[in-house]
Amino acid sequence: MRVEFADQFVLYSPTTRGVPVVDTKSLFEVVNSWVSLGQSRGVPEDRRMTIDIKQATGWSERTLAQALGTTHPTVAKLLNGERTSLRVRRHLRDAYEVIRRISILNSGDPAATDRVLRTEPSSGRRSSIELLKDGEFGSAYLAAVDVMRPRREGLMRGTRLASIGRANASLFDEE
Repeated sequence: MRVEFADQFVLYSPTTRGVPVVDTKSLFEVVNSWVSLGQSRGVPEDRRMTIDIKQATGWSERTLAQALGTTHPTVAKLLNGERTSLRVRRHLRDAYEVIRRISILNSGDPAATDRVLRTEPSSGRRSSIELLKDGEFGSAYLAAVDVMRPRREGLMRGTRLASIGRANASLFDEE
């Protein structure tokens, strides 16, 4: 089976003795027009997100590093606009979204946001900062919401969905 697309990038020259050679320069130019390779657009954004998290929580570089599951020198690199690993950048972006939402719910108060993220919910789960460190961003958000507004006792709680047609309790009083 022949690949027609790749044929336009094959060179035949006397120096290759009739062996086809791929013109990598032309191929790279085409691929580069499709995909943006090697551009550093994310670094200033990562720096801004790191600064925003510090302002929203009042955290030190060490505390932020703990929440990101990395070291404080890596956080210093983020603050200086230097490149870090892809894992750290992804973790930063996901943690930023959780912390930003919690900060909004706390009216932008850094002390309240810090307290909510550090406090363990009454349900016995880990604190949001511990969940952020482990990459459990959805659970971190829910734990923070539980700290801000604890679940009331007596409400129905379950871990499984009810079966269709089989309610656990009647939805209205029958007369």
